[in-house]
Amino acid sequence: MNNEYLTVVLPHGPKVLSANASVPKTARGLQVAAQKKQKAKRAARTLQCLGGRKFRPNRYLIRWFYKYGEPPDDDNAVARCKAYLDGAASAMGINDVVLRLRGVERVKDMKRWKELELVFWYEEGDGTVFHEKPARNCEEKEKEI
Repeated sequence: MNNEYLTVVLPHGPKVLSANASVPKTARGLQVAAQKKQKAKRAARTLQCLGGRKFRPNRYLIRWFYKYGEPPDDDNAVARCKAYLDGAASAMGINDVVLRLRGVERVKDMKRWKELELVFWYEEGDGTVFHEKPARNCEEKEKEI
């Protein structure tokens, strides 16, 4: 399973799910936001690309396609994909707590600018980047030097 990748192509998540989106001020606004989130989960939950095979990834990448201007920053892209991630994890039969984000790629593309890709794969190891115990604060680290 080391060289297996699963790429899921989806439309951009609704802006209302963005981390910097304004909070709906009415009950109807909250209801619409919740409906959009549920719709995104349902879209990802129906992954036809699995074809009944078992796939247990532990890493994922978000590839965000855009046309012009500035693409969303990391926190907004991740927030807008969270419902998709929940639905995809449900379709694969895994808990999304095992998935580790490996980054957000932004690709300028005039044809696919309304799409995003969630790329899943399995990677050996625990994914630890730092192998030493982090210092409690900056002053403590300076004393060690």
